[in-house]
Amino acid sequence: LEQEDALKITFTYQAACVPTFEFTVTYTAHFDGKLGVCVNYAGVSGMSDMPVLALDFKMKKQLCNFQYYGLGPDENYSDRCKGARLGLWKSTAKENLSGYLNPQECGNRTGVRTLSVHDDMQHGLTFQKASAPFEMSVLPYSAYELENAIHLDELPSVRYTWVRIAAKQMGVGGDDSWGAPVHEEYRIHADQPMKLEFIITPFEA
Repeated sequence: LEQEDALKITFTYQAACVPTFEFTVTYTAHFDGKLGVCVNYAGVSGMSDMPVLALDFKMKKQLCNFQYYGLGPDENYSDRCKGARLGLWKSTAKENLSGYLNPQECGNRTGVRTLSVHDDMQHGLTFQKASAPFEMSVLPYSAYELENAIHLDELPSVRYTWVRIAAKQMGVGGDDSWGAPVHEEYRIHADQPMKLEFIITPFEA
């Protein structure tokens, strides 16, 4: 769809699961260089809770520095953010990888208004909220690589920087340290419609 100052393209995807469902990703390329991204998920019944609604970006490993305006400075989740502070924070993909005994999901930040990922030459991208703040992580490994390594020394050599922009990620749970489930308000029900919307621009130091 061509507009006066932008070109809009919508892709419809069908999830490979049972029950299956469709979701759309719309890219709006503005002529001033901005790229709008909007993910629409209508919700589907008959599925268990969703862990996260997000887009992952595989970037060159040199783009390993990041700074963001959101809750920090340490990793935090929807049910683990009361001690975090809203501010401007800096880190790297490697520093953001938590040293858990078993590699796993880590490095998330909530309440993010803007995130910039760049290399040492200050080349990179900035992700800005469109309407609501988003959650994000910047890591040297994909979720698949983390899930398939039992120990840190089983992780492969770093080849990329993985940036995740999420509308919502479920809470951690485990209030008693040995398996308490996630509280109701921090779960993501599959039948709940969700939208993820943000804007990508070139990074400016």
